[in-house]
Amino acid sequence: MRPKNPTRTIPLFVNRQASSGLFLGATIHGAHLHFTPEYRIYELDDKGQSSEPPSVEIWKDDNEAQKNARMLFGSRAFEIWCGERKVGTIKPGVSRAP
Repeated sequence: MRPKNPTRTIPLFVNRQASSGLFLGATIHGAHLHFTPEYRIYELDDKGQSSEPPSVEIWKDDNEAQKNARMLFGSRAFEIWCGERKVGTIKPGVSRAP
């Protein structure tokens, strides 16, 4: 027997180089479509600059992005961006919104 409101994830193909916070995935919950945003995490040096390409991850919201980025980057300083929107800057011992 099939569930009444099955959950399915469908991939959306996007040119990753041109992407700046485009949605890369969608989940269908019954008749509702939910998009999953792309987050870019830039590791910062002592001067607050990033010289490396960002880590690109897909998380459900800003809170999950901050929590998981802290686990990935540990005690290193980094910034989290979702498209053109700065989610926050995380520095060892300090956390602040944009």
